[in-house]
Amino acid sequence: ECLDCFQGKGPEDLMEVTLALAGEMLQLGGAADSAEDARRQCQEALHSGRAFDKFLDICRAQGADTAWLRDPAQVPPAAERRTLAAGRSGYLSRMDTFAIGMASVQLGAGRLRAEDDVDPLAGIVLHKKLGDPLQAGEALLEIHTRRADTCDPVLKRLESAITIADAPPEIPPLILKKMSS
Repeated sequence: ECLDCFQGKGPEDLMEVTLALAGEMLQLGGAADSAEDARRQCQEALHSGRAFDKFLDICRAQGADTAWLRDPAQVPPAAERRTLAAGRSGYLSRMDTFAIGMASVQLGAGRLRAEDDVDPLAGIVLHKKLGDPLQAGEALLEIHTRRADTCDPVLKRLESAITIADAPPEIPPLILKKMSS
């Protein structure tokens, strides 16, 4: 998803937030005269490939092998992949994002201390978004890890982090407000 965003092909909601944040940074840095100019510059950087190239430069500067970033199909799958399915039909009405983030850490996708290792193959793929209609048994998410012993506890944690309701929830705006100095 992140790689798609750097190429201007990400999901609409993520692109909206990405363009808003990048546009604010351009304006704060004096590189854009208006919100419209900033958005135009950001879209041009994404669609021309400049944003993706800069991302690769940053990754290389930190010692990363960027070959797989250009061709994600080269990435081998994680040793353990499990799916969490909807326990009932309804609407995805709540996601405890903190619990989901901590579940990612358990899988190896994040760290609690600077010296902890991060597994680049670990993570959570969310198949549904807040407000999506669900059928019982439909895949909500998939976990990826090398740590087989974490799969069951993580799936339990994730199951309790998600609420399915009978009615669609009210979807909050992606950007609540802008704060400026």
